[in-house]
Amino acid sequence: VAHGIVTTLHGKKVLLGSEHFLLEDCGVSISDEQRAAVSRQAEQGRTVLYLAIDGLLSGIIMVEDKLRANAAEVVAGLKADGVKRVIMLTGDNAATAANIAARAGITEFRAGLLPEDKAAMIGELRAQGHTAVMLGDGINDSSAISAADAGAAMCSGADMTKEVADIVLTRGDLADLLLVRQICKKTLKRIGNNFKASVLWNSLFLLGGIAGVLPAAMSALLHNATTAALAVRSMRPLLPQAPPEDSEASREMPPNEMMEAKREPNVLYGPKARK
Repeated sequence: VAHGIVTTLHGKKVLLGSEHFLLEDCGVSISDEQRAAVSRQAEQGRTVLYLAIDGLLSGIIMVEDKLRANAAEVVAGLKADGVKRVIMLTGDNAATAANIAARAGITEFRAGLLPEDKAAMIGELRAQGHTAVMLGDGINDSSAISAADAGAAMCSGADMTKEVADIVLTRGDLADLLLVRQICKKTLKRIGNNFKASVLWNSLFLLGGIAGVLPAAMSALLHNATTAALAVRSMRPLLPQAPPEDSEASREMPPNEMMEAKREPNVLYGPKARK
């Protein structure tokens, strides 16, 4: 993974892969003129694949990944929402990585990484006390996604990547990452509010029972009623809500379509994301 391939064609040994694989691992030589040509292409954000036949560099293949249109907007949105560091981890060389990072509005990047290097980087961030979230789509990202506090994968990614991810963005839109963050923040806020309310009311019921104001049966009933009320309160966003009477959209949209519009099918979480 993340190196290259070796095969035989018409009796000749053919190598195809990264610079690290051909030039360092396999010992294929490259001239200064060829290296300069590669550098010019890499500076334009293109990934370079090297082709060697019988140990001689015979060709260079340039691959350019199209940057998602809203990548810079999503990165800016994450930073505005309190994300301290956005780091790009890539197996591309430094020149290619710098070009892509600049277009995406990313100031930190690590280039020339193997899958195990990405996972090690995630481990390093966690050891520093950061909460690390890894988003990727390639099979080379799977180990880092698995090592992160929370791993996210694109729906177009490799099956292994989606298998180990906690979250799968099923629409393939990077903007859904902002939606996921908002859902998580609001969920944690609701959990905290419910916990505080539960402790407050149950403490009052306990004091009432100790003081003899509330019978034991009544305290137990109020305790269960509080739990049920908090559960229903947490479910309010999922309950059907009638639109305003004067809403033009509500007059034009059939009830079944209105309910469908309230659902958010673009994100899968937890065990569902692994199926």
